[in-house]
Amino acid sequence: MSIARAFSMGGVPSQFDWCTPPSRQQLLDNLSHLGTREARERAWNEVNFPEDIRGKHLADRLNEFVRLANPSPKSNEVLLHEDLEALDIEHRDVRSRIPAALGAYLDKMHPARRLEREEAIRSYVGLKDLSLISMTPLMLATAASGQAWQYAKKFPGRDENGTPTHQERVHKKRRCEKWWRRHLRKRQRRALLYIESAVGAVGGPNVPGRPLYVSDYALESYKSQLRTTAEILEDLRLVCVEDPSIQIPMKDLNERKKAADAAKRRLLMDAILARIEGLGWHMCWITITLPGEYVPHSTNESHRASEWNPELGPDEAMREIQNRYHQTMCFLRERGIRPIGFWNAQAQQSGTPHRHILLACPTLEDARAVCDAFWGKFSSITNSERQAEARKKDPGCRAYVVGDDHPHYTPPKGRDGREETASSIAKYMSRYATRFVNPDCDAEEDTDLLRHAAWASARRARTHSWIGMDAGRSPSALWDTLWSKAARSDGKTDPEQPRMRLAIRMMREVQECIDTIGKLRRHQDTLEGEDHVHQRDLIKAESSKAAHRAWHAGIALGLWPDRDLAPEELEWLKEETTAFAPDHTNDEYAGRIHHLERHGIRRTARSLDVELPPMPLRDIRESVYGERRAVTIGAVAPIPRCVLTVDQFRNATSLKCMAELLGIGLEDVPSGQEGNAAAMRKTFRRSGIQLLKRPDGSIAGFDLTGEQVLRTEKEWIIADFGTAQEMFEEWEDRLKKQRRLDHLSDNPTDPRKCPKDIFGSDQSGNQSPP
Repeated sequence: MSIARAFSMGGVPSQFDWCTPPSRQQLLDNLSHLGTREARERAWNEVNFPEDIRGKHLADRLNEFVRLANPSPKSNEVLLHEDLEALDIEHRDVRSRIPAALGAYLDKMHPARRLEREEAIRSYVGLKDLSLISMTPLMLATAASGQAWQYAKKFPGRDENGTPTHQERVHKKRRCEKWWRRHLRKRQRRALLYIESAVGAVGGPNVPGRPLYVSDYALESYKSQLRTTAEILEDLRLVCVEDPSIQIPMKDLNERKKAADAAKRRLLMDAILARIEGLGWHMCWITITLPGEYVPHSTNESHRASEWNPELGPDEAMREIQNRYHQTMCFLRERGIRPIGFWNAQAQQSGTPHRHILLACPTLEDARAVCDAFWGKFSSITNSERQAEARKKDPGCRAYVVGDDHPHYTPPKGRDGREETASSIAKYMSRYATRFVNPDCDAEEDTDLLRHAAWASARRARTHSWIGMDAGRSPSALWDTLWSKAARSDGKTDPEQPRMRLAIRMMREVQECIDTIGKLRRHQDTLEGEDHVHQRDLIKAESSKAAHRAWHAGIALGLWPDRDLAPEELEWLKEETTAFAPDHTNDEYAGRIHHLERHGIRRTARSLDVELPPMPLRDIRESVYGERRAVTIGAVAPIPRCVLTVDQFRNATSLKCMAELLGIGLEDVPSGQEGNAAAMRKTFRRSGIQLLKRPDGSIAGFDLTGEQVLRTEKEWIIADFGTAQEMFEEWEDRLKKQRRLDHLSDNPTDPRKCPKDIFGSDQSGNQSPP
């Protein structure tokens, strides 16, 4: 029973009598103390929201009227607060507040276990958020509107005189209906995930009657969300501002974008595998899981090593696995081990997250050290029982080195009895991350791909991430920028900066390989027998070629930091960029790159040993809440300005000398911090000089004044169908009103006019030819 049902009052209200909801007419008749009929109607319209919100708003008004009318408000004030429901024992029943599909699992539990789980739900979720689970998107939007209205009434954006007030970000957010919708959806998601795991609504095929990854109720909610999103996208268009006749349906664009992201992920995975194979590095295959404290119901409950902790829900599990992984990687980097690779997050049958990690190191010792580090962080057994972990039904960590014959690191054989390879491991661990899911919400049978997509959506989980890439330079955004540049140009307009030009050329070769593969696949469908097998071999060879080209495109782009490149990769980069390097024999460029000798004497160099990689071009965007963030809009060629040794980089005096050579003012250095190297480096950054460590150990200083490549050359906006049509009609009207070339006939300098019409004859006096 909700608070809004308590409206049976007599005289000056002093208490609520729980009863059935009164009609609108009865409610207005009982509010005679509000004044005239119009005043009561106005009060009704102001609080005409869903039951709980309407009751709360109306009670606030009643409390205010009673307080003003009675000098002793404590005796007659209406006591209304959200904890009033706790007074009714019926309202503490979790079973009656959650959907029937989830409550059925509570009914199957032993009374003691049910009491334990209900108490855990009340403690973690709270009675207030239980009502959010069964709310549809429309109901959430209505509730969000009420919350935004209530907050705007308490903290208005403008005062009585129209002067802006309460313009802080926190107030702007809470006056926004969209922000409240996201907030309520987040609370709804948190409550649903905890309850479905606590009541045992997820378990997988090993536990009969329990669905895989997510509960059936959560899956239906995900399908409903997909349908709502599809309906919204149907009415939206991506419109070119310069030419509104170019309009792309957002529904088609959304599907193409997801398919392109999955294809790019597959390509970069192949590039990483080609790099590992080409360099002869040692590959690690690692699987990490969480202990039983994070698993309310496991598929192997009889082999549980530790009891479930009710204070640890799905959100805490996602954070814990990320924290442990991050701590392990930091530990490895502190030891000088910098592996490359990627990881993929997947759901166990019970919905608990786990990760498959593929890493590669130059030496076997480093690869074993990586396995030992993850083993020590996630495993629950001793190192001497390492191989027993693979046979346990509740593993904490599995860490192998492919090709290693040591019993602690030898990977198990596949189901076919063969040794695991890099390609087979990558295919297994990426089966969800590299496949584009275009779900059919009306299909009779739900695939495991759809259920896993629902799991990832409910947990807002990142299902894939790269390891060892230069994350500070936004490598994925840089790849997209130069990839689109390679696709829309023929090479004549490529930038002159050597590494950008090389990266675009290699990407163009990758795109040619992909086009060839597409033609071969279409032709393969028409072949049979040996011809079909031969065509398949051609596709594999072309795919290997594309992966090899993508690997070298990543080297030129700087996907991996230059200091982490292998010697043969650096040698290839030097040779290729030398062919593209422009002539820098002029004095202006020769004096740009400054060096310092031991005694602070200036020395110049014409170029760096290895060209600097492209840098992200960022723009500062401001949200409607006043929050500012940097957005990558393209790529820019860095211009080297100076080179420092590590000792000079850490010495304030050397930095001061370099600042004078570069013309950097030191007025921004705080008083008393002139001898602080960190303060001096901040002055460099404020002046537009960025610092980057090079493969030889030196520090290069550069600015971002070089060539720019924008991610898109046109401006686009998203508009609904009606607005897009209006933009197109306005654009057509502007074209009709513009002066056309026909009007030039009134001008004597019209180049289309015959010379005889202008001069009559030529200089010789002869009549000009018609």
